[in-house]
Amino acid sequence: MTEFTRREALAASAFAALAAAAPAWAQQAAAPAGPMWDLTEIYPDEAAWEAARRGVLAAIPGIAKYQGKLGSGADVLAEALVYQSDLGRTASRVFVYVALKSDEDVRVSAYQEKLAQARDMFTAFSEATAWFAPELLQVGKDRIDGFVAANTVLKTRFDQFLRDTLRQADHTLTPEGESLLASAGSPLAAPGQISSQLRSSDIPWPTIKLSTGKEVRLDSQGYTLNRDAPDRADRKRVFDSFWTAHGKFQNSFGATYAAKIKADIFYAKARKYPTSLASALSGSNVPEAVYRT
Repeated sequence: MTEFTRREALAASAFAALAAAAPAWAQQAAAPAGPMWDLTEIYPDEAAWEAARRGVLAAIPGIAKYQGKLGSGADVLAEALVYQSDLGRTASRVFVYVALKSDEDVRVSAYQEKLAQARDMFTAFSEATAWFAPELLQVGKDRIDGFVAANTVLKTRFDQFLRDTLRQADHTLTPEGESLLASAGSPLAAPGQISSQLRSSDIPWPTIKLSTGKEVRLDSQGYTLNRDAPDRADRKRVFDSFWTAHGKFQNSFGATYAAKIKADIFYAKARKYPTSLASALSGSNVPEAVYRT
């Protein structure tokens, strides 16, 4: 995995299943009201977003020209890492734009489709860069250290990434193995996305009246905003109402949770970690003792 894709994995998955059809109550609900974020700061319109997405896909094959050459010199290594990192940054902008757009109303299938396209783009990017880490390990620590000392770009921009890659040598697969894991990312991340979609669009969240006379809809946001209401009776009503509605879908959530655990165990075994906890902490280099403190 590359500098960019490791960070994306820690941020929570960049992949998911397509949104399920919204129930009747959701289809009849009003569109979100109130202030919305200004996404024109990322892309001025959807045509610009689509052009950027297609541009990423068109640039991905260019990564292959560096394969087998990372050990040929500091300048070549720097050029290759700049190429993949810059392309990863553009891919991030493409994904963030459509992820925020789809979050405005997760029941809009058109944006769920675009989000799926962005995830497919990330899969292609991950597959195309899967050989980076294995090849860097073949180059070896001594030569990489020499390259970093000789090249300002490597020293100021990629030194941490290169140290991290060397640190995780025991858990890095062959290029073919890394590519296979990259391809598996989308289906294995589906449980979390299904769970999120269930919470965001399909559960008929209740509306209650607080002692102040205020009516609140207890979806995830409403619960977060009102669970610390000043009046204890209101807090109890908020808690009981939210989790009662949530609990009606406990079997579905249980199934997605079990699938997520199996995915975590699969990754841990594939990368030769002793536990899925060790796998989760490895990317940030956090000792297990710190986690358990």
